[in-house]
Formats: sequence, structure tokens, C-alpha cells
Amino acid sequence: MMLCQTLTMGSGREFRYALIDQLPNKNNKGKFMTRKENDKAIATLLKHWHVFPNSEILDCCSGDGHLVEQLESQVSWKAHGGDISSRTFWFDAASYEHWDGYGQTDYVITNPPSNKVMQILPLAKDFSNFGVAMLLGLNFLEPCKSRVNWLIKNPISKIILIAGDSKTAWFVWDKMTANQEIIVEPFEKENE
Repeated sequence: MMLCQTLTMGSGREFRYALIDQLPNKNNKGKFMTRKENDKAIATLLKHWHVFPNSEILDCCSGDGHLVEQLESQVSWKAHGGDISSRTFWFDAASYEHWDGYGQTDYVITNPPSNKVMQILPLAKDFSNFGVAMLLGLNFLEPCKSRVNWLIKNPISKIILIAGDSKTAWFVWDKMTANQEIIVEPFEKENE
């Protein structure tokens, strides 16, 4: 059973979304980051990518909503999250209809499922005003058939490697610059 609700965004714009009574039983075999790893990843992204104050940020694959909580705790950002498995804000990030219903957002910052990246990324880029940041596996750099043409037309602005994480990085498509850079976050000395 699916019920529709209306969410009023900070900009006054309304978005209709579905509340799910029963969700399908998923056997998710993906690797999830712990909250501490996730906090470090978000802090690293925000250290190296300027997000304008008072911006609206969408995490279109928000899962349990931790990334949204972290973004909301930052100064003057309006963060929203939705996910295909969410009971509160059901959002299919691979669906044009959902993006079209939601409308433009300033930024998309998310950690999408690896098997849906190329369905989600073009939509996220089209519906963001300033840019997209996705936490992806480093194997995203492999020029496979499903993404090579899109990446040639839409070059990555930044790749932010996170200290201590040899498998993932932030991939940023910043609409405000044509520059490209790779940033390696150094290890920090741990306090005792």
C-alpha cells in the first residue's frame, strides 16, 4: 500500500512523495561505513569542496539519514534526504519522474549504491544548480562501456582521497569551475 504525502521545502516548494506501508525484503550485500568513518568522509569532503551558505542539499540515497544529519549540523544548510528504502521520504534516485517532481536543488551529496551510479549521476547533475559529490569506489575510474562517454562529456572536477580508506573517494562534479584536481587527505596524528 502506498500513501502520498507532501513535503514543503525550505524554499516554499512542495514535493509529493510516497509513504510505504511495506517495503520489500532486501538482501543488501554492500559494504556500509560506520558512523565514525562516515563522519570523517563528510568532514573531508567539506574541507576540500566549498558549499555555499544557505544552500539546499539533497542526499538522494540517504539510507538511515546519517549524512543528512551531519550536513544539517553544519552552518546554515538545508539538507534533505530520501531513499528507495525509506519509510518517510521515498525517493527513487534512478527515476527521472522523482527528480522532476522534486525539482532543482543547489547540491547533491550522496553515497549511492554502486550498481545504480550511472542511472543516478546524470540526473543528479542535471537537477543540481552548483554540483554533485558522490562517495564512490575507486573502481569508478575504470573506463568501462557504461560510463566512458558520459565521463568524457562530464569530467570530474575533484577526486578527494580519504586518509586510511584505500577503496573509496569523493568524486565531485562542480558546476562552478572547469578545473580538475586530485586531493589526497593526509593522515592526522591521533590525540591520546
